[in-house]
Amino acid sequence: MRSDSWKYLTDDIGFDRLLIDQIVRLSERTFGRLSFGYLEFMYAGMSGEVLRFFGDGNLALGFEADWARKREPGSSVGLLDLKVYDLLANAYIHFPSLGITVLTQYGRFIAGDVGWLFTVSRQYDTGVTIGGWYSSTDTRDLPASYDQGYNEKGIFISVPFRIFLTKDSPQRYTYAVAPWTRDVDARIYKWQTIHGVAGDLMPGAFKSRLNQLRE
Repeated sequence: MRSDSWKYLTDDIGFDRLLIDQIVRLSERTFGRLSFGYLEFMYAGMSGEVLRFFGDGNLALGFEADWARKREPGSSVGLLDLKVYDLLANAYIHFPSLGITVLTQYGRFIAGDVGWLFTVSRQYDTGVTIGGWYSSTDTRDLPASYDQGYNEKGIFISVPFRIFLTKDSPQRYTYAVAPWTRDVDARIYKWQTIHGVAGDLMPGAFKSRLNQLRE
């Protein structure tokens, strides 16, 4: 699912993503997202998500699902006859005084393993986010022996483009490092998430910014 990602690291592919991606407000605190197309450099298909915020928005619960086919290495539009899907329940807890967000996910990942994925991140005043992840899934049925019994882990940094520009921009550059590239807790990479977009619209986010201005 991901262990052959080295096959895709060539200059032969014309684009990483080519998709329609839309986030809609379903109610005052509930949002939905639907994506369709070439979702990332390895998979094409459909992706959906529903997320509801509670209180000031520091707690959010929802679901996400993906159905995709693997792209053909070295081809811009070709697809392989390999179909995958996932279904995950998501819980976000944000601690505004610390700038820390904890994401807990449970469900089926695209390789078929079922279990937990935990991600902890901290955003600094510059907008730079640093974090890490750790998984605990049932890997007994994964075909590769090196996947069995493995707990995926890694760290990442996400830098907003706006710190290099004279105007605001929603785009970010993210770089992640993991000890191994394996199929455990494999997911479809998202161009954007509901929490990443709508989380800034919640009352808790405004209160946090007001407190920073007062300081």
